[in-house]
Amino acid sequence: MAERRPSGLILNGGAARRMEGADKAWLEVDGEAIAERQLRTLRSLCDEVAIVVGQSGAAGALEIPVLVDVVGGKGPMDGIAAGLRWSPSEWLLVLAGDMPRVEAALLRRLLRERRPGLAAIAPRALGRIQPLVACYHRSLLPAMLERLEQGNLSVTGLFSDPPATSTVRLVGEEDVRMVDPELRSFENWNRPKEVLRSDGRIE
Repeated sequence: MAERRPSGLILNGGAARRMEGADKAWLEVDGEAIAERQLRTLRSLCDEVAIVVGQSGAAGALEIPVLVDVVGGKGPMDGIAAGLRWSPSEWLLVLAGDMPRVEAALLRRLLRERRPGLAAIAPRALGRIQPLVACYHRSLLPAMLERLEQGNLSVTGLFSDPPATSTVRLVGEEDVRMVDPELRSFENWNRPKEVLRSDGRIE
């Protein structure tokens, strides 16, 4: 039997203060909103896709399930936990909503690393772990909820200091560059000047 495809999740939380209040997921790149672009990419790889919205986030007209943080105001781990609670699949493919150029080839490369017993898979690029273009297994949810309760909110910490019961996998930059030579997938827009520099559009 073929392995079930993962679920997909767009993280659209946060207050977007550095973007002067603009909803980052609806910034335009090449005439298309980031959220629409990410949804199209995720649908090519996932059976179901949802979006997590925070206080300033919105789902627009995506017509997909809209989730809210488990606790609220606790950052990306809060949203990922909400996604794992919702996910019909054991695996959840996560994208931060401010990353306009995530390559499907990179996501396929991450998904190829899935193995029994693994709890999370992320790329290493630009000198650091990239936990918001990553795959998470449902088995990691209890550890995430415990960390949220403790105020230990670092998603990177799941990989640099994983829970005792979890095994994680990092895909090195050399492997990442084989599918995304310019590391375009890790471009993110936090400030208006970054959008304009990359020929994006702010409504």
